[in-house]
Amino acid sequence: MSDFQGDLSIEASVYDAADWLEFRAISEPTQTVRFRSLLRMLDINDETGDLHRDDDGDIVETVNSWITELAKRKSNLGNSYPFEVTSDFVRYLGLGEAQEGRHSYLLCLIMSHAKNTDAISGKDLFGITPNDVGRKHFQLISTYAASGYLMGTSVSFGFPRLDGSNFLDAIANICDLISDGARSTGCHPAGASPAVKDYKLDIISWIPTNDNMPGKVIMAGQVASGDEWRNKGLANSCISALDG
Repeated sequence: MSDFQGDLSIEASVYDAADWLEFRAISEPTQTVRFRSLLRMLDINDETGDLHRDDDGDIVETVNSWITELAKRKSNLGNSYPFEVTSDFVRYLGLGEAQEGRHSYLLCLIMSHAKNTDAISGKDLFGITPNDVGRKHFQLISTYAASGYLMGTSVSFGFPRLDGSNFLDAIANICDLISDGARSTGCHPAGASPAVKDYKLDIISWIPTNDNMPGKVIMAGQVASGDEWRNKGLANSCISALDG
């Protein structure tokens, strides 16, 4: 990260800007970005070069929205968030010996920029390939996160699966594990491709019941990185896969 480069545009989304500030903090010798210097940088980088523009208040308001996003991340993640955030600066704290969540956070931060975004030339900086091992870890972390969110059980269903199973066998196995009364037909619907991989379904999670009878809370999700993840939602067709 010592070679992190790039200018932060006032037009960047609040999420990309907050990510940029985190990456910048990691790369700085002091591992700190002071917001006052950020305001100066945005003024200097502005095409007008006028430090007394009428819209200076808009810049301050925008920067405050970035700071608010960082503070929200800290509030939500606690000690698993690898940054300190105050009203004056954001500082990288390091990974820590007993802070496994920080490792996961940094991996997710990097994978969120597996492709170039408005704020970060991630594809150039990180060189993440389609088969990068980070993508596999990212899906596993997401599977664990789903279990923690539901306080239940999760399965990484996305292709390729670790057990090498095809789609129909994987669906049949899921139906048995969930024990919700659904049963796989064991055959492809008419007109469906026999080579379907995961039906755009990456994670299946559910809350077990004490008697293991039908009537489960089930969550299905997709895992995406780079510029796809904000717009990648579950296709209606994948829900039907869980209907047996």
